Amino acid sequence: MSLKAYKLVRILTWTIGGISLIIFYVWFEYLKPSLEARDSPTEQIADAGFNRYVWLQGKDNLTNNNPRRLMYPDLVEKHLAKGLTKASIEEKLSQPDHLDKDGIYYYLIDYDFNTSKFDYLVLNFDQDDKLQMYYRKAFRYALK
Repeated sequence: MSLKAYKLVRILTWTIGGISLIIFYVWFEYLKPSLEARDSPTEQIADAGFNRYVWLQGKDNLTNNNPRRLMYPDLVEKHLAKGLTKASIEEKLSQPDHLDKDGIYYYLIDYDFNTSKFDYLVLNFDQDDKLQMYYRKAFRYALK
């Protein structure tokens, strides 16, 4: 390869690389979707706090837009408290997504497709069927 052809290939390679960097910069800096943008009405309602009807729509929702994820902080802060009965919990949250042999309730909160992580709201009850403890727990598999 002659020196002239080598220089031409080098200039062409650097030009393509530079243009690619500019395109990627513009794409990721200005054209990426904003995390603040909430377009769907379900997400707007969920942002307003706990809503039973929107909560029910989140059952078995394995998308990144599960409305339960957005309602979880409000639910824990304002709607769950030790001493609530199973009946009042079921009235508010419906039947659990999973019920284990010990009577522990599991409600799907969020699912991360990239890491295959399932987040559940876990509710433990005492012998009198009163809420004893609630917390969030992640699993690498879906509870059935």
